[in-house]
Amino acid sequence: MNRIKAMLWIVCAGLTMAGTAQAQFFGQMGPLSGMGERSALLGVYLGMGNGDINPSAELRVSSGHRATMGLAASVEHSTFAVQGDVRAGLTGTGGDFPMELGGQLAAGLFTGGGATGIYAQAVPGLSFEWNLDEGRSFSTWAGLGFRLTASSKSVGDGTGLARLGTRYNFSPSVGLGAALEAVSGGSKLIAGADYTF
Repeated sequence: MNRIKAMLWIVCAGLTMAGTAQAQFFGQMGPLSGMGERSALLGVYLGMGNGDINPSAELRVSSGHRATMGLAASVEHSTFAVQGDVRAGLTGTGGDFPMELGGQLAAGLFTGGGATGIYAQAVPGLSFEWNLDEGRSFSTWAGLGFRLTASSKSVGDGTGLARLGTRYNFSPSVGLGAALEAVSGGSKLIAGADYTF
């Protein structure tokens, strides 16, 4: 129990002490579970925070029964960023109210605002997805993780990352989602729509 408390303190300290110059907000816009075989998802989102609205887009593909791979791009202020990730549910409860335990591994590149750099992050998390009637579903997720960044301004900066999100699928193809992402001392609400094909 003391180790868990220590980890939570480290993550919170990273969230409050890191600078906002390295913050890139892609979020997690779906549960940890996989999609159907040969499925792909295209999402378009807007990030809102600090009086700014920043667009992003994501393409995800199924990479197994419980995993997906994604590629996302974002423009934030004068900074362009691209991120690749793998998201997976490693174990689940099944049943009527399934819970997945897993996480996301991601790496990204950003340039602009006088800096160019790369980052890698790991975000363990939990997600729930409930299937409703007529192909509809509701999902929610949360995670706490860590990001390591190297840029032309500094090398080896570590920061905490926290996320909370939800998505409602109106059908097997169309869904709306929203997530709160906190990185490098800044936070952003990300909301948008996705289409699975």
